[in-house]
Amino acid sequence: MMQTWAARHLKLMYNHTRLLHSSSYLHRQLFNPSSVERVSEDVDVCIVGAGPAGLSAAIRLKQLEQKRGKELRVVVLEKGAEVGAYSEH
Repeated sequence: MMQTWAARHLKLMYNHTRLLHSSSYLHRQLFNPSSVERVSEDVDVCIVGAGPAGLSAAIRLKQLEQKRGKELRVVVLEKGAEVGAYSEH
């Protein structure tokens, strides 16, 4: 039986998708998180995300620090390439 172009294309796409999923599965199996070197710091407040809310919170905490005369170590963590970058994941 002769396959149409669309049928061959779908079959290739399915095999490619299967390969991608299986390779990520193998990657998860081989990755050992305890082998990664990690940085650690002592902080008073750690804000996750340098979007508008995270940056506003950090600024407000530093303003309160100045007002009360009590020093706070505030750190903002961002996974994006730059501060304020939007990420869907």
